Amino acid sequence: MHGDQGLLAVSANNFKIAVFNIAEMTTKFGKRSSKEPNYLGTTEKIELEGHEHNIPNIDFNETGRYIASASVDTTCRVWDISTKQMVTHKKSSNR
Repeated sequence: MHGDQGLLAVSANNFKIAVFNIAEMTTKFGKRSSKEPNYLGTTEKIELEGHEHNIPNIDFNETGRYIASASVDTTCRVWDISTKQMVTHKKSSNR
């Protein structure tokens, strides 16, 4: 979760990362405190695809624009959520 941006990232056994724009979703209930748009704007949900196995570890960077993910497929990836694209990846050679 990135509190300042109002974003929640989760992964499941479908090898994808779902990023929910909680800040935008709560505007429908009049609960959003910040008037500043976040990196997803008015989009309520995006999915990031590229891993080939489960993703047990994900985390936002300090600004909330990037997510790092580590997968059972022995890769680490960095995603730019504003463009919905993978920025870089690294595959472990220890397997």
